[in-house]
Amino acid sequence: MTSQDKDSAASDDDVKASWEREARQLLDDLVRIHFHRALWSSTVEAIDQRAPRTDRTWQMHYTRIYIDSQAMAIRRILRSRGGDPHSSLNNLLLQLESAPHLTGSTSAAEIQRDRSDLNKLVDDVVTWADQTLAHIHRQPSAPMPAMEQLDSAINKFAEMFIHYAGRVGQVPTSGVRGRESQQPSHQPGLID
Repeated sequence: MTSQDKDSAASDDDVKASWEREARQLLDDLVRIHFHRALWSSTVEAIDQRAPRTDRTWQMHYTRIYIDSQAMAIRRILRSRGGDPHSSLNNLLLQLESAPHLTGSTSAAEIQRDRSDLNKLVDDVVTWADQTLAHIHRQPSAPMPAMEQLDSAINKFAEMFIHYAGRVGQVPTSGVRGRESQQPSHQPGLID
């Protein structure tokens, strides 16, 4: 084995170790996001069933809290910048672009395309979170995300996380499998 092969193997080991460590952290957040979605949906639905004639102020308030927390979670787990010391799926995919062979048959171009598609999907959600939740922007330009945007971002993250985590490292994804396709029931009138 040449010194270049040894360096490459060490680099591969570093990428795998980073994936396993950081993906486990992201998995916890992903499970929490799915839990919050299920809790929001079941709570609002239960109130609607048990007290259909009551004022909807509490449901609207709780829905806004849900949107805020999910938008910040999406911002946190999907979008830290390259070179940023924080864990995110974006950073993990950037690492894989330089070592696509670790995924088996996925090319660097496919990984880059997946990362780009994911970033485009969450861009409005992240921009809104940056402008209205994480910071006070003088003239926010992004509208509050629709429930469908949040659900699409959560589902796409889960799908990509499962896809890549299963190929790169020993990260259990059983806590997420099947949840990525669960959709909460949208409550018309709560944020429309």
